[in-house]
Amino acid sequence: MELDSLVAMAKANGASDLHLEPGLPAAIRVRGTLKATGAPLPGKMLLEAAHELIGAKEWNVFLERRSFDLSRNIEGTRCRINVMQTSRGVGMAIRLLMGFTATVDKLNLHPDIRKLIGHTHGLIIISGATGSGKSSTMAALIQEINLLETRHVVTIESPIEYLFKPHRAYIRQREVGRDTPSFEQALLDAMREDPDVLMVGGNARSGNDAVDVERGGDGASGIGNCALGDSSGGVATGGGGVSRGEPEQCLRATGGLFGGGRLPAVAVSAGFADSGAGVRDLDSVDACDEKFYPSRGVF
Repeated sequence: MELDSLVAMAKANGASDLHLEPGLPAAIRVRGTLKATGAPLPGKMLLEAAHELIGAKEWNVFLERRSFDLSRNIEGTRCRINVMQTSRGVGMAIRLLMGFTATVDKLNLHPDIRKLIGHTHGLIIISGATGSGKSSTMAALIQEINLLETRHVVTIESPIEYLFKPHRAYIRQREVGRDTPSFEQALLDAMREDPDVLMVGGNARSGNDAVDVERGGDGASGIGNCALGDSSGGVATGGGGVSRGEPEQCLRATGGLFGGGRLPAVAVSAGFADSGAGVRDLDSVDACDEKFYPSRGVF
């Protein structure tokens, strides 16, 4: 079975993820549950598919790193793809992205999250476990800005997952590896690009690049994500002494409610305008959390 057919099969089954490994059947994740389907996949087919996806120009990069991230439209579905070298050969982990434009309402997020993007300065870090919807939530916040605000938005992503069509906002999307050599270079470039909003998404260094968003944006609003082992997160800070908020989220099974499936469980840590004033005097993250986030609302 060719890659196009495998993606089409995953989409038809309502899968969020598709895993391909030489000598094993394809595995799809549906509503959080992984299940194998079909016959074992030949390694030659996956190797040829990987070479076609990555291209001859970047193939040596894959051989050096033993992994490669990219995004493609396959069978009408936007896919985020990680190609990896494993003990069996070349495998793939494919995330099937939503076919609609993410918004706060469509993702069933708490409406108070909109308040985070109403400020002109500050930093938002979205944290959560893999698959909890961090990228979708960032896309929803950018789309809310796009529909309501006349702001210049620059995104730095690895890879680009959601393509935005500018409405009121002026949006530029840059993909690491294709449009810029690294997150670091893109953040330096941003200092000369006059952004009102700077979004860092993808495989940034455990959130460090997200924390650098405001440094690169020179006072612009920043939105970034940070992958964690559970739904808890670290401290979010913002330039100009402004800590706007840190949404933390995970997906919870609903059982028989709402037709089954999963719904987002969201907690927002909200700071206030003078939160940066004493950050250097604090001895620990716990003290910072107690001082800046005296209350957390779980929605």
